[in-house]
Amino acid sequence: PEHEEVRLLGEIDGNWFQLCLVDSDGDPQFRGVLTRPGPTVDQLASDVFPNIYGINQNILGFDVPTLEFGEQHPNVPKKDDTFRFFATVVAEALHSIAENGIMWLYGDSGCGKSEFWGQLAARLNFPFTRMNLDGHLTRSDIIGVNRMLPNEDKQMEMRFVEGILPRAMSRPGILLLDEFDLGDPEIMPIFQPILEGNPLVLLEDG
Repeated sequence: PEHEEVRLLGEIDGNWFQLCLVDSDGDPQFRGVLTRPGPTVDQLASDVFPNIYGINQNILGFDVPTLEFGEQHPNVPKKDDTFRFFATVVAEALHSIAENGIMWLYGDSGCGKSEFWGQLAARLNFPFTRMNLDGHLTRSDIIGVNRMLPNEDKQMEMRFVEGILPRAMSRPGILLLDEFDLGDPEIMPIFQPILEGNPLVLLEDG
C-alpha cells in the first residue's frame, strides 16, 4: 500500500553478510559488510592463499567462497603478489567469511589492516569499497536520500537514491568502513541492527 513500502536488506535469497571489525589504533571498530549472492565457486583456501607465513602454514584446509563474473569487475582490487598473509589471521578471516561470523581485527596504525581486506578481496574476486567514517559523512551518505531526478520521459520526479550501506548489502562485495571511532555519534546507531545480525530496514523515505 501507499506509504508502506519497506525493504529488508539482508534477507535476499542466497545472500549472507559478513561483518569485519578492525581498528586503526588498537581499539576494535567496525570495518565491513560482505554479501554473497553468487555466482560463487568454493575453492580450497590453501589454493587461493598459497604464500602465507607463520607457524601454522597448514591450517587452510577448508573451502572458501570466491565470486565469478563474466568479465573483470571494475571494483575488484588489483592483486599485489608481494603482499603476504599471516597464517592465523587469514585463517580466522576466511573462517569468519565462510561461516558468516563477525571478526574483530585491530592493530597499530599503518600495520596493513586496510590493505589486508583489499588483498583478501582481490584473491576472492570480491568487489571492494572503502568508506572513511572521519566525521564528514552524513546519514544520507550512508543510508540514502530523496532526490529530484529525470525519468524515462525526461520529467523530473522524486526518487530515493540508496546510500553506501544498502548498496553494499544488496550486491556482492566487501565494504570497508574505516576509522569507525571517528564517526558522528548521531549517525552511528545506523549500524546497530547490522552488528546484531539483523537486516537493514528502509522505509519509503529512507
